[in-house]
Amino acid sequence: MTDEQIKKVYDELVEQYKEISDHNTTLINSFGKTASKHFKDLLDFCDVTDKIELVDKPNGDKQNESYGIFKNVHVDQWSTGTEGDSFGGFIYANVKGQWIKVPYSC
Repeated sequence: MTDEQIKKVYDELVEQYKEISDHNTTLINSFGKTASKHFKDLLDFCDVTDKIELVDKPNGDKQNESYGIFKNVHVDQWSTGTEGDSFGGFIYANVKGQWIKVPYSC
């Protein structure tokens, strides 16, 4: 690949990550002033890997946990590495009567 082709690939990745970040920030902030703080607690040092969606119902296992406005948390996860210490999946939480689906990895 030429330097120009590599730059184009990286520019497209940056634009994609910006679009995902903007979408997720707007969605989470729409839930109120404390949403961002509680969302960080919900993630517990995991990374959001794509756009957060609104869904009709959760999947995965109920966690009996809540994080501020994020209630009734469910997690659907799987191992993503060969060592068994990396995970990915979806975190579901009910917030203000709506279910969110958060793609994550850690």
